[in-house]
Amino acid sequence: MMFSSGESNIAIAKTVISAVGSAAAVAMLAHNLPQEVQDYIFLGLRSVLIKFSNQMTMVIDEFDGMVSNEVYESAQIYLGSKLSPDTHRFKVSKPEKEKSFNTSMERNEEVVDVYKGEKFKWIWICKQVGTSREYFYNPRDMNSTLRSEVRSYELISSKTQGVSP
Repeated sequence: MMFSSGESNIAIAKTVISAVGSAAAVAMLAHNLPQEVQDYIFLGLRSVLIKFSNQMTMVIDEFDGMVSNEVYESAQIYLGSKLSPDTHRFKVSKPEKEKSFNTSMERNEEVVDVYKGEKFKWIWICKQVGTSREYFYNPRDMNSTLRSEVRSYELISSKTQGVSP
């Protein structure tokens, strides 16, 4: 059976509308879930997509055991200067005794960087740990969020371009 181009276009439109509707329903459902469940689903989907990708991801954790990771701290300083107009959210602060503002990435935000003509994507990943009863944030205690979050940067590049110093 042959379809006319008009029937074919209608079939394609129906498929697209159905897919968009399904995606919107999933997004609405996920939006109403607790943050921990949203993070779990997001990270699960991400890991599945990465397996079928031609991308390589380098993970830079904030801590190596109980010790601060200097690579993480360096990435944090470096990325504060890489924010662009394409960045949707970022943090701004000014310590009391300093004259200039500090900028940094916001949680789960992405920054695209170009080094020697190659494109790299940085993502600051923050995962909640523990239950909401264990979560305690004290703005005067800079380490209070360490008890409720695990933070890392992901540096993503094409497997064909690799990561070299």
